[in-house]
Amino acid sequence: MLDWLSHRLQALSLQAKLTLFATALVLFAVSITGIVAWRLIDHLAESVARARLEQATQFVQGEYQNLLENARITAEVLSTRPPLQRSLVAEDATTLGMLVQTALRTRSGDFVAVVDADGDAIVALERGGVPQSGIPLRSDEAIARALAGLLAQGLEVLPGESVRAVVALPVRSGEDVVGAVLVASFLDNVLAERLKLATSFDVTFYAGDRATATTLRLPDGTRQVGMQAPPDVSMAVMTEGLTVERVVRGPRGRLLVRYSPLRGVDGQLLGMFSISAPVAVLFETRTNVLAVFGPVVAATLAIALGAAAVVARALSRPVRALSMSVQRIGEGDLSTPVPVAGEDEVGRLARAVEEMRRRLLKHAEEQEQLNRLKDQYLFNVAHELK
Repeated sequence: MLDWLSHRLQALSLQAKLTLFATALVLFAVSITGIVAWRLIDHLAESVARARLEQATQFVQGEYQNLLENARITAEVLSTRPPLQRSLVAEDATTLGMLVQTALRTRSGDFVAVVDADGDAIVALERGGVPQSGIPLRSDEAIARALAGLLAQGLEVLPGESVRAVVALPVRSGEDVVGAVLVASFLDNVLAERLKLATSFDVTFYAGDRATATTLRLPDGTRQVGMQAPPDVSMAVMTEGLTVERVVRGPRGRLLVRYSPLRGVDGQLLGMFSISAPVAVLFETRTNVLAVFGPVVAATLAIALGAAAVVARALSRPVRALSMSVQRIGEGDLSTPVPVAGEDEVGRLARAVEEMRRRLLKHAEEQEQLNRLKDQYLFNVAHELK
């Protein structure tokens, strides 16, 4: 194979050899540059993608903390208002209902409940609903902690595997706890859609390792339900409280997903949320850069190859002219001068060949003169002898 290639190369002209060499050199340089640029662009795209996910995660965490903070402020305002304290002691559901409706108008929560010392709701109101009373809430962890005189703040998992951010505060009459106020915001699909609109990423809330609300969609456009986090992710997030990043395959392709923990009212890990986006979307920075880099490289390669062809032709032209001159000299043409151009090696060689041609021409002229003298001498001798 190498012998065949060597033979084929030897059969090519100098211009073709120079062009091939320059082309190979340009392609090698462009390939090396392209590989390095690809790695750098890929690293940059990955860094940008990770940074965007981190920003989105921080935004969702900040919104979750804002929900808790707004709920805490509302609960503090309600629990310290004398009208509520008096109405709670008197179990005046009408007055309590008015106070709770006023609190919900501030949009500081989705659900407000005022319970007595036994944990029964004197009034419980969900946004858009009607006040209810007599609902037993003593089994609620946040209510139980508030009735024990403690602040309860964090995540709650409700029956039916829904989750909410909740704050519960005790209501005191003097030193005695006479009841509690609970303010909660649901981590539902409505909130997830609002967070997606703000971050441009899909948001999913989990109770344990099972999704309770998400913005992820199936190919037909319906909301994806029944999702479950990978076991190793659940272990790392729910047991160790770590933030974990994974590439998973979804119905619409590969997703880069970032999981973060959420703690319950007792400080224990109860759930988590995830920020996810298609890998292709996250790496759109690389696509955009390559969209500019590719044509630039192609144009540079075309210009370099064109320049290589021109240079190869310019380099081979004097060599070709010298070769033709040497061929003419070999065929006996000593009258045509050898063209001399430049001071490089080819120019010096052409000058030396031209000097050789002149010497050969002078020698040929002298030889021709000697031949004429010889012929004249032989003619004279023959004439005298005759």
